[in-house]
Amino acid sequence: FLRIRDRAYIFYVLYVLTFAVAQLSLTGFSYQFIWPELPAWNQRSLAVITPLIVVCATMFVSDFLKLQNFQPLLYRYANILVVIGLVVAALSAVLPYATMIPYAAALAIFTCVSILIISYYIMFKNAYKYAIYFSAAWTAFLLGSVILAMNKFGILPRTGMTESVAQIGSAIEIILLSFALAERLHDASNRQLKAETETRRISEELIATQQQ
Repeated sequence: FLRIRDRAYIFYVLYVLTFAVAQLSLTGFSYQFIWPELPAWNQRSLAVITPLIVVCATMFVSDFLKLQNFQPLLYRYANILVVIGLVVAALSAVLPYATMIPYAAALAIFTCVSILIISYYIMFKNAYKYAIYFSAAWTAFLLGSVILAMNKFGILPRTGMTESVAQIGSAIEIILLSFALAERLHDASNRQLKAETETRRISEELIATQQQ
């Protein structure tokens, strides 16, 4: 982000950071190493961080897929999700954890499915290569989350794989999102190069016309 100054990269960094903190909270490492002196915050941290993940992820998706420029209706929908995420995060900071965590979890699931649908819609509509990486990334994350949920509800047996599949899916997602960002930058560079080549060609034709 510091080198390219593309907002999508800062939203990506924020999404990865919030998601990492959520994973640390789930495993107990955050209370052990980051805020051991804050038991009250630790009890409600996951309910606050989860909607913040929604906010960062939605802002990243909106900017990455350029919804404001090409899909204004989807852009407004994404903004609504961001506002809802901020409201849920604020309420989770003051209301009991047991009250807010179902809303935070439901919002996270709904947003993840929405992002998946939007990404596939953009992929089939525009056929950008970076949209393919993007859709594959969210598919891996959603599959991992669904398998973990089925494990928690007793549909799938509790094994080391089903317990850690969400973390594996999120790791695959982050790798594929990095590829998508790189491909998006490559695509933008190619478009700029083609535009410069076309401008040079037109300029040469004008000079030739003037000489004639």
